[in-house]
Formats: sequence, structure tokens, C-alpha cells
Amino acid sequence: MSEINPDEAVARARRAKAFGRRSAAARTGLHLPSFPELLRLQPFCRENLQVDAAQFSERIMARLKPNSATSDLTRDALNALSVSPGIEDCLDAAIALRFSAEGDRRNQNSWEEGARRCEYYAAMRGDRASMWKIAGYAVDLAYDPKTPDDEAIVYGTAAIGWMLTATGKVEDWPMHWTPMHVRAHAMGHKMIDRFVEERARQVTESDKDREKAQPDSFGSKLLAMKGTLSEDLDKDDEEAVESTTGKIVVLKSVGNGEVSDGKRVAADFKSILNVLLPLVEVSKLSQVRLALEDEFPYARLIIDVILNDLSRTKYVEMRPTIFVGPPGGGKTSFARCLLDLLQVPYEVYNCGGIGDASLAGTARRWSTGEPSLPLSLMRRHLCASPGVILDEVEKAGTSRTNGALTDALLGLLEPTSAEVWHDPYIQSAVDMSHVVWIGTANSMDGIPAPLRDRCRRLVFPTPGPEHLVPLANNILRTLLDERGLNPLWAFPFDVIELDALRSAWPGGSIRKLQQLVDAVLKVRDKFNSTH
Repeated sequence: MSEINPDEAVARARRAKAFGRRSAAARTGLHLPSFPELLRLQPFCRENLQVDAAQFSERIMARLKPNSATSDLTRDALNALSVSPGIEDCLDAAIALRFSAEGDRRNQNSWEEGARRCEYYAAMRGDRASMWKIAGYAVDLAYDPKTPDDEAIVYGTAAIGWMLTATGKVEDWPMHWTPMHVRAHAMGHKMIDRFVEERARQVTESDKDREKAQPDSFGSKLLAMKGTLSEDLDKDDEEAVESTTGKIVVLKSVGNGEVSDGKRVAADFKSILNVLLPLVEVSKLSQVRLALEDEFPYARLIIDVILNDLSRTKYVEMRPTIFVGPPGGGKTSFARCLLDLLQVPYEVYNCGGIGDASLAGTARRWSTGEPSLPLSLMRRHLCASPGVILDEVEKAGTSRTNGALTDALLGLLEPTSAEVWHDPYIQSAVDMSHVVWIGTANSMDGIPAPLRDRCRRLVFPTPGPEHLVPLANNILRTLLDERGLNPLWAFPFDVIELDALRSAWPGGSIRKLQQLVDAVLKVRDKFNSTH
């Protein structure tokens, strides 16, 4: 083994001393560690992940551009991250930061490092996909020629440890009380020790000349190990998928089933009573993305956030989400299109002026008694995961005389209570935990705080003039289809028509653009009828 020259020894000591000073400052809250420093086991700010996430979010939000849809969505994601950095919040923030990088090429590396930091938070929370990514980032840093050797070995250790952690083998590690990243490094050290011992044995037993001619580097072992662990991880995932049937029983019994009224209800719900109902499988997300981007070219960030949720599951599962934006921006149309593409049966529930809790069902003792809307959808479509679009949810009435819609939604949107939600018409527990809830609102002001806390808020962008051509063409096809004409025979808008649309529509409401396109078509029809 070659000896370290004196200059290199001094440099290593200097780096170690500086790292120690920054670690001490991080513990007291005077230093926010960088992502590479976190990978080398520098403590979080005040040794607390949530404090670290809050400090990080505050610094990033100060650099966001004002009056930008992308910045608004990034700011919302970072706000959620600072309050409660759960796995979904961390991953949403990572996606938002990468979109911010597209509009700020000068600081692109900083935004990317911020996104990786958010994925590090997610890995700390137990997200296996993020653990794999962190291992990959550590490998990149380990093999970067600019990385000193003493730091490279730490990154290599982190890479191996996070790979092992991603496979689930961390459960076999005895130190369950230690933080995730400390366990990962400990496992990495243990594996490297095995490498060193095996390497020494091979060198002793093999021919030295052959060893020099064909060195078996640590890097090749690391890459080989990565391939092996990838296969193990894929195998584990496949076994997990195979163990899932994709069907659940949502209704196991009907209350008071021995009386005539109960027997009638049981007969009405015979098709789903104690019957395994299928969950909607995730469609090919690449095709879903293309279709959504074609119809909503201005909503790419929203599309990525939603599809990121779906990419981690075999069946359609989404956190309750509210799209917030000005009227006419296409929020409800986007929600409809999304569920159509995912093949999720759904119903749009107009919340404007609703002054009762009828969506959650009414007691069967009343002549107007009826089951909850989600349960009705399950029976109608024989599906355990239908969707409900709550349109203009901020306009729901607040009177509690007949129950309030916003109050009724609280139990339905909370995962734990939704699993055994009591339907007043059925008079029994129903599993509502797989229902897809999407809300639309012009503002969050009219939505009670308990309901806001249960939903993810996504600022829906407003289309600009640069989106006029694809949007106008989409509207043209839709209008022709409504008239019973084949859109393939439609003449595209000419230069004069497009100039007229641009002069009247500077961006904003799609409803306004629909009216303008309809007016252009009427002028076109009138011109054609006179020639």
C-alpha cells in the first residue's frame, strides 16, 4: 500500500478539521449542511430532520421568482416540506425544484442539489426508491476526479450502505434505535471490511504479476454488487406484487339485516356485499403523460407531480388533492381527463351552494335516505377505487342544520377512518380508503382548516399566449366532434384566424378561448356558405 505524502496528510487533516467545525455548527443551528456533507454523515441542522427541512425550505423560497406559476407550486411544495416532511412531501418538493431549474439555467446545479436533498429526506423516511437514488448520487461523487480520496471512500461507504438498506436487509441489522443514515454507513463499513479481507486473501493466493496485469478494482466490485442488489430488489418487488390480489371487500355486512328494511338494503347491495371488488390498475403512464401534455401543455409540472405518485404503486392511489387556480383555467377538465386516462370511474360533484352532507349518505329511516356517493359508485361500476371530483369545493355551504359537506369529508379523507367509514344508509362499516378524491377551487380561503390539512394543494397554472395554438386546435377538434363532424377533415386555423385569436386572447381563461374559437368557426361557416 502506498504511503500518503506529507502534503496530502496536511490537506486531509485540514479537511477533517473544517468538517468537524461545520458539524458542530450544524448541531447548534448555525450551519445548514450541504447535500454532500449530509452524505458524509454531517448532522442535520440542530440534529433534527424537520428543522433542517424548514431551514432549507426558507432559504430556497427566498430565491424563487415572484408571480410565476412554477414558483407558486414550488413554494407550496416547500411549505408542506417545512411543516411535515413526509415521503410524498419530500418527493413533491424534489419534482418542483427540478422544474424550477428549467427556468433558471444559471443556478441549475443548485436546484438539482436541492432536489437530491429532498430525496435524501425521503430516504430517511424509508422510501426505498429514494434510497436507490441516494446510492447512485454517492457513487457519482465517489468517482468524481475532483473528490479527494478520503472523502471518496466515505461516499463509497454510503453508496453500499444505502444499496443494502434499499433491499430491506436493514431489518436484519441489530441497531434499530440508530438513525437510518447511520445504519446505512455502518452496513457499508461492514461490507467494505468483507471486501478488504477477501481482497487480501486473493492477493496472497494469486500470482502477483497476474494481479498487476489484471487489477480487480474496488470500483468493479462496487458495480458488480450494485447489479446483484438490483436483481435482489427487483425480485423482492415482484414477490410483493404477486402477493397482492388487487381486490378487496369494501362491504362486509349490512346493519340491522334481520329486519325487512335491512333485508331490502342487503338485496340492493347484493352485487358488492362480501364480494371482492377490483382496484383500478395503473395504466401505462407514458401514454397518460403524452395525452395530458397534448391537451394541457401548460400543466407539465402538475402532470409530473401526479404521475410521480402513481409511478410508485401498481394500483391507482392518490393523496386527496385540490387544484387551486383562477376560474376557467381547466382544473375540472384536467381532473376529468386524468381519471378518464387512468380508467377510473368517477362522478363530478358540484359543491357550489351545497348546504348538507348528502354526499356522505343519509339515514335509511328517512324517505329520502340514500347511500353515500362513493358507495353508489362502487356498486354501479363494481370497482373498489372510484373517483370523486369535488368541483368548487370552497363554495360549499357552512350551515350545519343538515350537516355540512366539509365536515362529512373529514372522515372520508383520513386514511385510517376511511377504512372503516360508517355509511348511515348501510348502517355498517365500508372501506373507502381507496377512493380517489380530487377537488377544484379558485381559492383556499373558503375551505376550513381541518379539510385543508387533509388535502394536498397544487396551484394549477394559467395558460399563456405561447399555448394558444395547441389549445385552439384541441378546442377545434372538440367542437367539431360535438357537431358530429370528423375532426380529421377540419382545416387548421390560418394565419389571419390565429392573429385574430391572439389579439383577443392574451392568455388566461380557457372558457374565454373556447368562446373565441366558436366565434371563429361561426365566421368560417358563414363565409363558406356565401361562397
